[in-house]
Amino acid sequence: MSSREKQRRLVIGVDVGGTNTDAALVHPSTDGRGDVLRCHKVPTSPDVSSGVLAAIRAVLEGVDHQSVIRVNIGTTFFLNSILERRNLSRVAVIRLCGKASRSLPPFTGMPEALRSEIDGGQYFVDGGYLFNGSEIASIDRDQISNACSNIKSRGINQIVVSGIFSSLKPNEDRESQESIVGDLIKELLPGFSVTLSNTVGHLGLVERENASILNECLKPLARKYVSNLRQVFSEELSLKCPFYFTSNDGTVIDAGKLAAMPVLTFSSGPTNSMRGACFLSGVKNGLVVDIGGTTTDVGVLISGFGRPASTRVQIGGVQTNFQMPDVFSFPLGGGSVVKTNPLSIGPESVGFRIKEASMCFGGSSLTTSDLAVKAGLFNLGDPEELKILDSAIARDGLRTIRSRIEEAIDRVKVASDDVEVILVGGGAVIVDTSQPLAGVSKVLRPEKCEVANAVGAAFSQVSGSHQEIVSLDSESQESAVSRIVGLAKEDCVKNGGILDRAEIVEKVTVPLPYTSGNLMRVKVRVVSDLNPEADLRSDEIQESDLINEDGGSSNPDSKLKPEDYANNVKEVSPKFSDFLDWILTEEDVEKIAVGAGVLGCGGGGSPNLGLLHAKQTLNSGHQMRIRSVERFSENPDALALSVAFMGAPSVIYEQLFSNETQAAVAALQEYLSRNPDKSYLKQQGVKVTETESHIVAEDLSSILSNDRKAEPKDEDFAMCCLEIGGLNSLEPLIAAAKLGLSVLDCDGMGRAFPELQMFHPFIQGLQPYPAVLASFDGRVAVAMKSKTPKDLEDVFRRVVVEMGGAAAVSLAPMTVEEVGRSMLDKSYTRCFEIGDAILNPPKDLTPVESLLRKSRAKLLATGKISDVVRSLEGGFNRGHFIVTSLEGEKRCRVDFQNENLLASLDDQLVATTPTLISVVDSETALPVMTEELRYGLRVCVVALEAPSQLLTEEALKVVGPRAFGYPNDFVPFCL
Repeated sequence: MSSREKQRRLVIGVDVGGTNTDAALVHPSTDGRGDVLRCHKVPTSPDVSSGVLAAIRAVLEGVDHQSVIRVNIGTTFFLNSILERRNLSRVAVIRLCGKASRSLPPFTGMPEALRSEIDGGQYFVDGGYLFNGSEIASIDRDQISNACSNIKSRGINQIVVSGIFSSLKPNEDRESQESIVGDLIKELLPGFSVTLSNTVGHLGLVERENASILNECLKPLARKYVSNLRQVFSEELSLKCPFYFTSNDGTVIDAGKLAAMPVLTFSSGPTNSMRGACFLSGVKNGLVVDIGGTTTDVGVLISGFGRPASTRVQIGGVQTNFQMPDVFSFPLGGGSVVKTNPLSIGPESVGFRIKEASMCFGGSSLTTSDLAVKAGLFNLGDPEELKILDSAIARDGLRTIRSRIEEAIDRVKVASDDVEVILVGGGAVIVDTSQPLAGVSKVLRPEKCEVANAVGAAFSQVSGSHQEIVSLDSESQESAVSRIVGLAKEDCVKNGGILDRAEIVEKVTVPLPYTSGNLMRVKVRVVSDLNPEADLRSDEIQESDLINEDGGSSNPDSKLKPEDYANNVKEVSPKFSDFLDWILTEEDVEKIAVGAGVLGCGGGGSPNLGLLHAKQTLNSGHQMRIRSVERFSENPDALALSVAFMGAPSVIYEQLFSNETQAAVAALQEYLSRNPDKSYLKQQGVKVTETESHIVAEDLSSILSNDRKAEPKDEDFAMCCLEIGGLNSLEPLIAAAKLGLSVLDCDGMGRAFPELQMFHPFIQGLQPYPAVLASFDGRVAVAMKSKTPKDLEDVFRRVVVEMGGAAAVSLAPMTVEEVGRSMLDKSYTRCFEIGDAILNPPKDLTPVESLLRKSRAKLLATGKISDVVRSLEGGFNRGHFIVTSLEGEKRCRVDFQNENLLASLDDQLVATTPTLISVVDSETALPVMTEELRYGLRVCVVALEAPSQLLTEEALKVVGPRAFGYPNDFVPFCL
């Protein structure tokens, strides 16, 4: 290739950081590699565009601008706008849900300071899908029209359309509900801006909707941002080439896509660092340590890309679920201030003021860069200014820096083996690479490492993805995955990729328990080099849109304060007395939710969703009360109703609550008061299924009162928790609050179990009928007879699938005597105490140590998850995972069937069900659900003693290891 031809194909990478803006001029080659020709670093300007202009001008000096074929820009500008609450617009949300998912409206759980700035109203309309792709309800044009009229009248120009399970219907499918509604809005409200949630996030309605809201509230700002840059490029730089933006997953999007999806850039900085480190070092698998002026980011490089974080990512106090890299950040940089008596480093930093504040420049602040200059690691400023600095201080300071980096590396490593580490960033020079780092096989500090972010931006690739829920009864898993890989590659090529260079970087297969059809969620993401001939510029953004800055009501001067997001949990005790119920505060509920996650043993449904619902219930003015069993027993005629959600947790994450539990309680009460026999029901046209094992009225909604409402009196009735684990520990509190009832401080399992026959009162001989299932759409099924509790489980499991994969269950009422004899006492108290131990550890204990001490738990293993194996058997999510100690000497295997059931250390069985086996985060001690388990997660495995009632010979037949198909006897708990 001639020098002239080489000059024609140049790419500029730009990374806009909080302190500096870097630019790199590169020549990409056809093999996906290339050369870094020039680089430059300038301070980031307040208006962003001026700094970008200065950096690009520097690398283009003497270069023919016509030779530049594209500019790739990485920026955290939009993330900072969310964190600082600047220039945000109000957003209206139209949720396609029919009768489902109404108890948690949009914006629920957002910090109030942010919500008050962007909440433009919510509209529930017909639409949404079930987990199998069938419609909950068809789109109603009149409902959409009414919503649009109301939105327009309120002066809102930004709209989000969010539908249940819409992420399973790609936006390219013009017949998908979100696409249909989006087109209707464009017709009814021309010029209004719309975000469809299926273009933003994945499964999880709350998180996907939140991400879409953040996206839409930034779009007017994004248009202005693109307009300014376009003006800089065309008028100031005379660049006619397209410009692109780097996204969270290390690939590029065009200006039109940025204007439509600014949230895709939230974590482009750390991503660019990973990509740049990979290119500069040639290492595709290792650890990247990016040391800036103030902070250090450490992440895992896998196949040339940063390891993605788990499903839920919090942005400014808002739960989201779009792709973000898993990065550990801590305060250490080239500008970190050093104090000498005693020696400490950071968190204060001189940042971009290093050339005026550091001692080597004649300033008064001793910084980490001064230590490195004193030790001769690199040249900066005037070394003569450091003559007064004691060499021993510099030596000790550099040793502290190395120790902190070693700790961060150890935290992030996914295996005990030594790894290669790539040092990048402007502050990388403060590390003495002549000294070994613990746990590291090789330290690389490649040339031009100080502008790795800009290099990573320049060499960004493009991606494609596809996900579906597939039935393994219809096609094999291998065939389904192969098909979805092909669709992901097609998407990548459409985005400008080269087909024969497309590589799979993410492949997820997750079984969906409690469903028929052997369903599995399959997601595939591929990446490829950008075709040099590709022009990705889209028509999504018009010049008129770019100039228009009036896209919504914004509040440019408002600022977010850190305390707005503070979780100020105080240490308190359950407020029982001999005469009063325990009135729950929001702090109490938070602690109960955390404790319920631990007692859930990985199952029971997400306590996070339950916590959101519980807080929303409290904020609506309802009162949550817990009553002791002793006080309940004072009324010998009182009755207690046990309730829970039954179904697949993955369905509940998407198809949220709609007062199903209250409906189940009301239906059971009406059924008991009327006590219709099967002949009467058949005469009324009700389908009654009768076998040797059960009699079930499939749907009584047609004969029950249309306006049925439970009106139980608090002195005569109370609610009980069926299982004190996960979501199901909070649902009785919510339902009881709305019905004006108390919840008893007890439950029927002492933990979470997957099947109804494991309810302890059933083990004690309680009659398993009548029992009710209620779905979001008003369907009510009643088990009129059931030979055994296992028969009830089997028939209700079938009905739950027919109801959409999730429903509320209410079991037969229990007398005072039955509650006292068969329920497990003080369950909520135990939840609270565990949550308090985790959220309020003593100053001398870590959260994990506090959990172990206060709950008398036993630590089985600490390490990182090195393997996860899942399968779908009998409708349940079965499998096991391995936790390997950081030293690599011990392996803990945990087998699960929705809940964790067995634990082995180095092949020796040490804990079995009903002993509670829980997985918690190794630092926060917050519980980890089985569906959240992933390779590399650092966790602790703990065991808690089961209630004594579950340890009898009779109970172990139902909840012991052999009840789950394991060939093992119960292993007694030993602290």
